[in-house]
Amino acid sequence: MQLPRTEEIYREFGTHGQRAQCPAAGVSVLFDVMHGWALDPIITKAGMNERTECEKHIDFLSVDLPHIAQNSIVVMDRGYPSLDLLGKLQRSGLKFVVRCNSVFVSEINTAPIGDSIKTLKNGLSVRVIKFFLSSGETETLVANLFDLQEDQFSKLYALR
Repeated sequence: MQLPRTEEIYREFGTHGQRAQCPAAGVSVLFDVMHGWALDPIITKAGMNERTECEKHIDFLSVDLPHIAQNSIVVMDRGYPSLDLLGKLQRSGLKFVVRCNSVFVSEINTAPIGDSIKTLKNGLSVRVIKFFLSSGETETLVANLFDLQEDQFSKLYALR
């Protein structure tokens, strides 16, 4: 988020990107897409780490809102997944659907098109759903939702 150009704001938040001259803030929001509510907005320095901020959202949801967490599904884009983050989601008791890029981890990268279950290096069992987009690109979703029908994953992910 671009901020006004004042020396005080520049010192507090910094800039983002190469040769950036405008002060900027990092913004991360845990958002309830079904009700349109921002549950946990975080404004931080420009050079924020999305995964670190996501871990804070996971803690907030599981510790401060356990009654909401038990009925929630955390949906994340492909910039977020890591073995540590997926493990934290699982340990926190949260359900998740996460889009992965094509070079995430070998167990997921080598999963076949369709629906499969894989065990990751950290011992976590996940469901891998791979399908083709209309562009011909392969979409890869990883989840710990084992009872959901395969054709519902793309609809669920689209809500993010």
